[in-house]
Amino acid sequence: LKNDLEKGVKPIYCVIGTDQLVIDRAEENIRAAALKPGMDVFNLAVFRGEDDRVDEALGIARTLPMISERRVVVVRNVAALSARRLEEFLEYARSPIDTCTLVLTGEKWPPAKDGTDYGKRIENAAKKTGTVVRIKAKDLRPIPFLVDEARENQCTLNERDAEFLVSRVGDDLGLLRLELLKAIDWLGEPGILDAKIFEEACSLLSEAEVWDMVDAIVSQNADKALATTHRLLEGGNAPHQLVHLIAWRMRKLIELQGVMRRGEDPWKAKLGMRGPSMRAA
Repeated sequence: LKNDLEKGVKPIYCVIGTDQLVIDRAEENIRAAALKPGMDVFNLAVFRGEDDRVDEALGIARTLPMISERRVVVVRNVAALSARRLEEFLEYARSPIDTCTLVLTGEKWPPAKDGTDYGKRIENAAKKTGTVVRIKAKDLRPIPFLVDEARENQCTLNERDAEFLVSRVGDDLGLLRLELLKAIDWLGEPGILDAKIFEEACSLLSEAEVWDMVDAIVSQNADKALATTHRLLEGGNAPHQLVHLIAWRMRKLIELQGVMRRGEDPWKAKLGMRGPSMRAA
């Protein structure tokens, strides 16, 4: 995708795959290539397939951009698009607007209906005027990913210790990045990350205690929040680490609230939360 974008931005991109972090980064790369800094305020529109407003996406795509060469319209979770909407996107994909970049992302397309596989047809049309990116689990390389992420955060991580973290967390890049950032926060400064640091940073804090603090904050129970904070600090936990962990859980609570409002199954929503965290939330 990066090589493709260096040759010029195309009017349509389909990014389909199971790893949400990779999809998010692909979308970011497309947006950065298509829009100059500051232009997203006027020329970026983001929708989800299940949103009622998704029917506005193509209308916006056909509108001339403001103070820019092009606008960007993103539609996430294409699996939730209705057959009617898919037919409209197929028609658009066959003749896209040059002044807009349409980005369609998701884990998968809806299943074929009445013998018509709209996802496949949209991809075939998009290949002629744009780019189709399919992210397969077998193509993901979690160990080099961790090494690169550590380097970007001014830390050193060898492949053996990265493999240790993968063995503990799994190969979901989003979860791996979260655990890596927790370890970097735990370290407190640029340095060397190893298995011992991962064990200390990722296992020391009790899920129950941290969620107790979040619950106290949400319910505005100052006494409980202060008591929990004191207990965690007495246990030797660094203040900056607690701030990071609380912020992450608050963000996940907001995402979970959105999922439940849409009537989706929280366990299938790929919120990046493991069993204990999901039950606590």
